[in-house]
Amino acid sequence: MKVLLTGGSGNLGQTLVPRLLDRGDTPVILDVRTPRHFKEGAPFINGSILERTKLTEAFRGCDCIVHIAAWHGIHEDRGEKNAYNFFDLNVSGTFEVFEAAASLGIDKIIFISTTSVHRPDTLYGRSKISRGVNCRGLQKAPRDECGHSSPPGLHSALGPRRV
Repeated sequence: MKVLLTGGSGNLGQTLVPRLLDRGDTPVILDVRTPRHFKEGAPFINGSILERTKLTEAFRGCDCIVHIAAWHGIHEDRGEKNAYNFFDLNVSGTFEVFEAAASLGIDKIIFISTTSVHRPDTLYGRSKISRGVNCRGLQKAPRDECGHSSPPGLHSALGPRRV
């Protein structure tokens, strides 16, 4: 299965890449940052989930999308990102991911959230809550598979390889 990881150069993406390779899948990394360690069999595409044309091109031929890309709480804590940055990437970017997947008939999406959805007093928490609403609202049909998982539940969301 060809699995595209948005934000795949980050810690979670780099943890998933070898697991996907071990399962016989082909992980594809889409990120604005180059992965620190390239894995053979895991191509890298430099791009943002906010680049609509590039996103659609990157998704073409994929069977599943694992949506990880987001600004995180650390960016807020350091004062590096503001409310607009969080909304643009975490909310609008999620919309772009679901729309691109739908336009290509990709109906398997694993949407990575966070335990910070329980922290609506932070920009990060609020943006993740809004992303979750997008995930449920953007499902195009009852058959669409949208796994909504926080990192502690991720391994069960991916599950064993189904042949």
